[in-house]
Amino acid sequence: MQPKTTDTTKFNSAMRGISPCPFLGLINQWLDYCRANGLTDKTLLDYNDKLNKFLWWYKDKGYYREAGAHPKNMTTQMATEFVVYLREHHPDRWGIVAPHHNKTGKDLSPASIASYGRTV
Repeated sequence: MQPKTTDTTKFNSAMRGISPCPFLGLINQWLDYCRANGLTDKTLLDYNDKLNKFLWWYKDKGYYREAGAHPKNMTTQMATEFVVYLREHHPDRWGIVAPHHNKTGKDLSPASIASYGRTV
């Protein structure tokens, strides 16, 4: 029996081949901290998904090369651009081309956008 393929699985497959960076180490440290403080597996998966999607966006925009691979190089302008990306319609959001019957490319709700903001 093959494991179920989810949008997150497809996304993680797309992230393979991208060299590691300090973002990943810090994300993992923060998730370990959250785990140690008793957050549920569902919450940890949600945080991991959102943070890795942010990292994908950061690299896709070219900031990984331009600004560097450390979060300390983030600017307010970059954060604003991420929010704009979340607010705009993208049928291939996160680099995943979604079939018409799939909800991956749908617009994000204001609550989802706020959730990304809190997580990131």
